[in-house]
Amino acid sequence: MTSLRCQCGALRGTLAEKTVKSGTHLTCHCRDCRAFQVAVGRDDPGASDGVRILQIGPAGLEITEGSEHLAALRLSPRGPLRFYAACCGTPIATTPSKLSLPFAGLIAEIIEDQNALGRVRAEVNVTALDGKVKHKGMGRVVRALFANAGAAIIKGERKKTPFFDADTGQPVVEPVVIDKARKAEIYAGL
Repeated sequence: MTSLRCQCGALRGTLAEKTVKSGTHLTCHCRDCRAFQVAVGRDDPGASDGVRILQIGPAGLEITEGSEHLAALRLSPRGPLRFYAACCGTPIATTPSKLSLPFAGLIAEIIEDQNALGRVRAEVNVTALDGKVKHKGMGRVVRALFANAGAAIIKGERKKTPFFDADTGQPVVEPVVIDKARKAEIYAGL
């Protein structure tokens, strides 16, 4: 098992080794991933260099302590769910808005053994000098996403996630939608 924790240590969890090995370690440079960091108070200058993510099927992820600190937000009313530790503002993961796709983009900084992640295998949403968005390794990212999600569905693990209630299919916490003024302020600073 690989341990994970928020910055202050109030929220802790584990990640199965097979989940780490089947995950895709990438860096995302999109404005939404960076905006999430800012929205939860993690206005890290390094965020402009992208946000490191481990894309996983969430069945191998367990929150073992401090689940009461789990909170969620959305950058828009229909956007993905972005989970964080409310105790210290540590970003935890991004998931689809519904339980139908078993997927989580786990924020790599919460994983205690960074060596377990291996090298970054993709750089996505990089804005080139000409203003075009480019990707390196996007095929690998997409293939792994669908392979992990498909495996979870086949194994009957679609509902095994710490982010959604298995019975209702609803998020375990009510997400807050960032209001338009705050969103505009966040994006203006990126």
